Amino acid sequence: MIYTNSREKILVIGSIQYMENSKDKRTLSRQIADKILHGIETGKYKEGEKLPSERELAECFGVCRITIRQAIEYLVSDDVLFRKQRRGTFVAGRKIINSLGQLQGVTEELSTQHVSMQVEVVEHEIVPAIKEIRRKLGIREGATVLKITRLISTENQPLGIDYSYLPVTIAYLLDGFDPRQDAIYKLLELYGYKISWANQTIRAGIPAFKEAEMLQIEMSTPVLKLARTTYLEGNVPVIYSETVYCADRYQYDVVLERKTILADKNLTSNSI
Repeated sequence: MIYTNSREKILVIGSIQYMENSKDKRTLSRQIADKILHGIETGKYKEGEKLPSERELAECFGVCRITIRQAIEYLVSDDVLFRKQRRGTFVAGRKIINSLGQLQGVTEELSTQHVSMQVEVVEHEIVPAIKEIRRKLGIREGATVLKITRLISTENQPLGIDYSYLPVTIAYLLDGFDPRQDAIYKLLELYGYKISWANQTIRAGIPAFKEAEMLQIEMSTPVLKLARTTYLEGNVPVIYSETVYCADRYQYDVVLERKTILADKNLTSNSI
């Protein structure tokens, strides 16, 4: 079947559309996806901004809305675009990629990414330490901690929420500390504390109601949840932190090395 629009003659085979007499063998929806991607790369569609509606894009490119919908699906699956329920489709920001193996605080990590970073302080107060926090920091029942909650954004898009807990025995060192700009690790090191290592777990999850509001995502949207206990020399816990990241905007990379294992004469030749 062949039909024409105001610009191109289009060949339809089954449910797949191609430009007739074109040397480009990509499907029409893939060609449109690449045109939208080009618009993003050249600044026509900016990071964080809402994409024009399917109807507007269909008129712009002279194709049907089904083709536009398929093109958008390609770009959503490639993390170039993302959807917000009942709000439309938006241009995704650049994904933040960090390498496992380096011990850095949240703001330290992002300062190496060469992105515009915004930090909003949600909480900065002394609070009673719940059982889990007491266990992580090795403090007694009834103790209090300094809790710092920060909403981290890049390119004016919410990226994550960081909750940090410090024993009050060192909280006084942070008097005058600006959580929007200062890195906690660096400040402690200026006072002579030698940060040595950390134990960290990473898992998939979904945000709590308040977190979803702050991150401007649906409660069903997957997130990355990090929990980390940082230790000084001598294995003394000094900071416990929990961080919730938008999974479509943040990832960790890890380099794996294979160690040669000496052949065991008891293994068969079919062993892997």
